[in-house]
Amino acid sequence: MGSQWQMERHELVAKRYAEMMRLVYTVGMKGATIFGEPSAFHTVNEINYLAFARFGYDATITWESFVANDLGEILGGADAAWQYLTLLTTSNNMNELHHAVGVARELASVVSGEVYRRWVWLQNYLLQKLAMLGC
Repeated sequence: MGSQWQMERHELVAKRYAEMMRLVYTVGMKGATIFGEPSAFHTVNEINYLAFARFGYDATITWESFVANDLGEILGGADAAWQYLTLLTTSNNMNELHHAVGVARELASVVSGEVYRRWVWLQNYLLQKLAMLGC
């Protein structure tokens, strides 16, 4: 799986990492590795790396548990984590992106510290998508 070859760098692939680690576990492999070139400062990469690590450690957990517990811890709670993933995967529709930026700003206004940084990163990511559309 090479994100730079499939135009997926800085895209959410965490669920595929979870599925990959379940397959590793199911077939009895003893380990797996990835090249984590992009920085975990970019929250989407942090989420991807966390999924790889968490499901590599325990491939029997559910995606729902991972989002609620692991992502909830870094994004301000389970509901916030689900909202973050929804906003992160917003389509390239101009109106939807503008709406997503507003929601991300609103949710960022009630958190602080590293959680706040992650929500600001999301706003920037969404604004970059808008800029690429010429909006």
